[in-house]
Order: sequence, then structure tokens, then C-alpha cells
Amino acid sequence: RDSFDTGGLQTLMVRQGSWVRSNGGRSLLVVDKIDSNMRRQLDSNCLEYVETWDSDKIAALLKKETLRISGLVYLMSYELIDFLKLEKILFDSGLKGCFKHILYSVYPGTTRIASQAGGGVGEFVRSFYGKIVQQCLSNRQMLFMDADCRDAAREMHHLDSELFSNTILPLGMNITERSEVRRIEDIEPRTILTVSRAIFPFKGYLVGLLHTFAEMVFDYQDLRLKIVSFGPHIDILKNEINSLDDEVKAKVELIEGASEESIRTMLQQTWLYIGMGTTVLNAANEAVPSIVVHHHTLDCKACGFFSDDPLTIGLQWEDGANEDVSRLIEACIELDDEAYSSLCAASRAALAENYSIDKVMSRLLSCFEGAGDFRLSRRDWAFVKLLDRVRGLRRKMLDLG
Repeated sequence: RDSFDTGGLQTLMVRQGSWVRSNGGRSLLVVDKIDSNMRRQLDSNCLEYVETWDSDKIAALLKKETLRISGLVYLMSYELIDFLKLEKILFDSGLKGCFKHILYSVYPGTTRIASQAGGGVGEFVRSFYGKIVQQCLSNRQMLFMDADCRDAAREMHHLDSELFSNTILPLGMNITERSEVRRIEDIEPRTILTVSRAIFPFKGYLVGLLHTFAEMVFDYQDLRLKIVSFGPHIDILKNEINSLDDEVKAKVELIEGASEESIRTMLQQTWLYIGMGTTVLNAANEAVPSIVVHHHTLDCKACGFFSDDPLTIGLQWEDGANEDVSRLIEACIELDDEAYSSLCAASRAALAENYSIDKVMSRLLSCFEGAGDFRLSRRDWAFVKLLDRVRGLRRKMLDLG
């Protein structure tokens, strides 16, 4: 089942590395742990990778890279903690001037460290990381995949909006060639597909979608719901499905994990996609209309159609404005063949315009060129090291590896 453990960030790394390689560059992925599916993807794309998170080994690796390459090396992290770890390695190894380093936030929690910690200690830690985020932004060393990630950092640390100007860099996607027109008459029955890990409440929309579907299916007998999922709360999802009326349950299919290729095949036979994150982009790549939903709620709250707001592929639910999912589904049901085909084309056009990997990676390279140099005092580096140790002990206690 490890074929489903490779998520959106991991496949993004493969796309980024492949783009660099195909454009005459060289990429190296340094990871703590990867599953067998990720390893297969890296190998099949002839991408170099090293499995270690030991500071001394990484330092030796980075020194080796500077000897192989004349000029600057570009370094990208995806977590604030990892960014600091690598900066500390550069600092200790005397390699600060050899690398341009950017933090690319692909999850709202990236910059919300200690958000739930109480008391004076929690406030001190949040303030400390707030200063780090502020410096990264001032140095143009921080990018966000969408407005959700950007706003999480801005609201958490109460920073000036000016610091966040031009910091959104959408996920780069390989846009597949398509010439055929998708038609309703070629899709029987009307299948709604969603692909998501069962991690609640983060991706609790799965539960809400089941209830929405159960309410609608009696009025629209040709509707079907297909869920591809796997994760720590899969049993909760199964129990929710088993609690449905038999007539509804017969029209719900749960698939526990699937390969990228099989998901692509499912999408080609899908009438409507509902979900968030990279999966929405994968659906648009197959010209499947998508309804984007909020995360961190057990209800199914919609942000709207992807084609209407392509830079929003998920927002945290905080009792804000939302679209009625059932109304959006009904709007699709009411489309005639021509209007449905137009919606399919609009979804794919929105993807190509905003997420083409050629456009995104070209902009990323220019961001590297304009990035500054991150600096902390020795006292602050000592505090970073202490926090990293505390985090490591916590991970061991929780058996997170």
C-alpha cells in the first residue's frame, strides 16, 4: 500500500528535478525517508537522491557539490524547520556564500510552529519564529504555493502585507497534450471522484462529501461516488460508508490506495472531481471539472469551481464564506453537452495558464537570483538547535521516526 504514500509534495519534487534535468541542469534530492513508489519515480526519471538527514553527512554532501560546480548552487527547502537546519549546516561549514536558498511553503502549517502552545514559552517561541519568517520575506527567500499558505504566515505572525507581495508561486505541473473534447454522453454514469488521504480533520471533507452525496442521490439516480483513500483514519471513513442506507451505499465505491496511473485512468472516466491540493490540478490536466473544497472541517464546504479561481486549490475553514457543494453539483447536472465541454476546456486552460511547469520554474530561477542571505546570531542558532532537539525527542516519543 506504500504506492499511495507519495503525496503532492513528493511528486512536485520529481517534476521539478525532471525539469531541471531536461533543461541541461542537475538536481539532487536529499530526503529523510521515502516510500518505494517515490524511489521508483526518482529512478525512472534518472534523478539523483540521497536518503539521510544526518547533519554531518549533509554537510559533506554540500561541500562535495560546491567542488563539482563552478558558481552558485540553488538550494530549496519545503519546511521552515528544514530550512533552518540547512542554513545552520551552511553556517557551520563555511558554505554560506556558495548557495542561494529558498523556502517554498506548500502547507499552511509550515510557518505556524507552536501555534497551539500556551503560556509565556509558547509566546516566546512564536515570536522567535516570527522574526525568522520576517527575515526570510525581507530577503526574498520565502515563497508560497497559494494564498492559503501565504495568509497563514501573515496572520500567524502579524507581519506587514508589503512583505508578502509577489510571493505566490503556483505548483509547477506537466501539462499533457489533449485534442479530444470531453462530452457528457461519453461519461456514464455521472461519477464523482475524490482522491485524498484519510487524515481528519485536515481532510475531513471526505466525511461531509459522503453526507452530501447521500442527500442528493435519491433525486439524481445516475450519480455515483468513487473515493480513493488511505491513511490513519480510513476506518472512520469506512464506518461512515457502512452507516449509509443500502441504496446509497451501493453507489459508493471506496478504493484503498491506487497508483498514479490508475488514478489517471479513473479521471478519464470521471464526470466531476471534488477535492483540494494537487489532486485538483491532476483532474484539470485530464480536463475534468473540479469543485475545490475547504480543509480542516468534517463538512464539505466548497471554495468554488477551479476554473473560476485557479489559484485557490484549498482553504482552511474558519467559518468564512463558502459555496454550497450540492448547488455546484446540481449546476453541473444542468449543463447541456456543449456547456459541459466548455467547462472541461476552461478547467484545463486555467491549469495551463497558471501552472505550466515551464512558466513556474523560469520564475523560480529568477527568484533564486534575487534571494538574499539569511543570518542569525550565534545565540539564536543555539536556540534553533535546542528547539530542533526538543522536536526530535517529541517525534521519538510519538514514534514519528
